Amino acid sequence: MRKNRGWKSWAAAGIAVWMVFCRGDPAWGMEGRENLALGGNLARSGNLARAQAGAEAVGREALQENFSEWTVRNSGENRRLMMELVSANREPGRHEFYVKGENYVPDTLIIAQTFPQATDISNTVLREEDKDGRLYTTCRIGFSWKYGEEDCGHKWQAEILEENSCLTFGKERIRCGLCGREETAALPAIGHRDRDKDSLCDRCGARFLEQKKGDVIRVLYETPGSSMWLDFECVEEIFEGGMLYVCREPFEIDGPEEAVRRWLRMDFENYISVRSACRDVFMADQTGRLIGEGEWKTGQEIRPAVLLEPPVPGEEAEKREWRIGDIQLRAVGENQYLFRCVDEDYGGSNSNYQKTALFLCDTVIRSDVDSTDSQKTVLTFGENNNYKTSKIHTWLKKRTFESRFDLTDVYIGVNSAFLGK
Repeated sequence: MRKNRGWKSWAAAGIAVWMVFCRGDPAWGMEGRENLALGGNLARSGNLARAQAGAEAVGREALQENFSEWTVRNSGENRRLMMELVSANREPGRHEFYVKGENYVPDTLIIAQTFPQATDISNTVLREEDKDGRLYTTCRIGFSWKYGEEDCGHKWQAEILEENSCLTFGKERIRCGLCGREETAALPAIGHRDRDKDSLCDRCGARFLEQKKGDVIRVLYETPGSSMWLDFECVEEIFEGGMLYVCREPFEIDGPEEAVRRWLRMDFENYISVRSACRDVFMADQTGRLIGEGEWKTGQEIRPAVLLEPPVPGEEAEKREWRIGDIQLRAVGENQYLFRCVDEDYGGSNSNYQKTALFLCDTVIRSDVDSTDSQKTVLTFGENNNYKTSKIHTWLKKRTFESRFDLTDVYIGVNSAFLGK
């Protein structure tokens, strides 16, 4: 097998689509770049007929000048070339490449023998020519990838059929972009959550936590140029149809009272994290007493006060039981993996029994998953059998992101570790 200048794969219209190399670095010749520019410019100009005619001319010229890159002289070289080129083109759809045989007609038998997923295999003789006493046969070889569910590597994509909420379940369709396999998965109602302690649900903004006088919430005041966390204490449980909270931190503001009140309503209220539940804002003095119109003195410290919607406590998320075989799609690094419930009543390995659902990934993630074409990287487990301090645990923690599911920490470690003694 001999390589002259590099191999290019061309679409039926004659425009270059992709390149695959058995060895060596890819390199476009100046003539190839001009051909690409010609086809692209004609297509962009909107002149479809001219673009097609130009593409066909480019294709004929390329066939005469550029398709002598790969030459095989016997069945051994032909088999090796076919395996390398087919292996490098595993995306679904049609693939074509050109091979020239020197005193040999390239054949495609090895493709059918080695790659059962390759279908619609074709081999068309395009040209035969005598040169220096040798007969050269140029063939266009094509095939299509068709993946079966059992031998597919699966590239999962999710489509929301019914959006879930904090309180209601949803549903999504999970489909493989290679073999077309489809699954339907439930999207659980994860319930309200308030991780920033501002009394509002982080997801839907509802006021769901029961509040009483003396309770303190944390409010983020974030402007385009700065941000700060402020503590607000509930001073009145029933006030003008809402609950009154006064900031614990005083503000020093210069200017007339009208300007200060305008700042509260036009700036402060619009940049606090509880603005969706805020009915009104007021001025309060150092004791927490509201300052009436005309009572404020220039230079006097103020404490912002907010009137929030009364909470609606007691709302419970829709509950369902996970069953063995149920699935969920999770992202690990840049890839999506399908996880399947293998135990609907799982308990941790410590003494505190927890009723949880255990999901196991359908795919074995290879230890060289982080490898690239130029560098092979193999992930090892760790220095001993302690999972908590292992490299595997560290790798997963860095590559696993927040999901739409209510995840629970479960103790799965071991009670002793082998130290090599």
